[in-house]
Amino acid sequence: MRGAARSLVGLLSLPARPVPRGRRVRGVAVDLIGAAVAGAAAWWIGTTVAPAVPAMQVLTAFGVIIAGCLLVSAALRLRRRSFPPPETRLIAGRPAIGLHAWAAEHWLEIVVDCALALTCLGVLIADAARGGRWLPWTLLLLVPIVWFGGLAAAALTGRRNPEGLWVVDDDLVHESGWGREQTPLAGCSAVTVSGTVLVLVFAEPTQRTICPRPWRPPLPASGEMRVETAALAVPAAELGRWLAPALPDDCDVRLGE
Repeated sequence: MRGAARSLVGLLSLPARPVPRGRRVRGVAVDLIGAAVAGAAAWWIGTTVAPAVPAMQVLTAFGVIIAGCLLVSAALRLRRRSFPPPETRLIAGRPAIGLHAWAAEHWLEIVVDCALALTCLGVLIADAARGGRWLPWTLLLLVPIVWFGGLAAAALTGRRNPEGLWVVDDDLVHESGWGREQTPLAGCSAVTVSGTVLVLVFAEPTQRTICPRPWRPPLPASGEMRVETAALAVPAAELGRWLAPALPDDCDVRLGE
């Protein structure tokens, strides 16, 4: 095993990765359009329906919250000039170095999921307080309450994460939308590239903390670590070269170049 894995020294620096102008403009435009639609809907409901219907007042509040979140997201995108560089942090009390996707998008999803779940719950409670005039149809709101509430809970408990890859002492930690996995670097036997995915093969299954069904996407094979590099804005082969100093000497690294 190369000493770089133990000391976190020797991992090559990645070049600066600026956010393409077109991608930034598209993201800002989508956020602003969404904020305008949510704001207009909130204004219309609040001025025409909500005063007489408490459940509609909940929808008005939801529209205002979403519009505000999207405006904040647009402002953050305007300020965001580059993708997150490799950084160091503590994971379970141990020093780590790695890459991760832009966390702001992940937190925006959490806020929207929470707002949707709480809005549906608020409509259900408001209707029940008025004598349940819309029953049994309002009971259908239990489905989005459970769905969006489950998504938010999984994210807040670390079972849904923005894509990330970390070298932690002699271990490798991968975070993804389905959870988190960890395994010793010494067990890596092969590294290949499949499109935008960096595939690391290990002799033993990785130790996983997974998002419960039905909120998780399909899981990869237990002995594979599949890192979606598009979320990290790094070509898979380049990420493989960055990780190479921490891999065991007998690891079969094939990056397609």
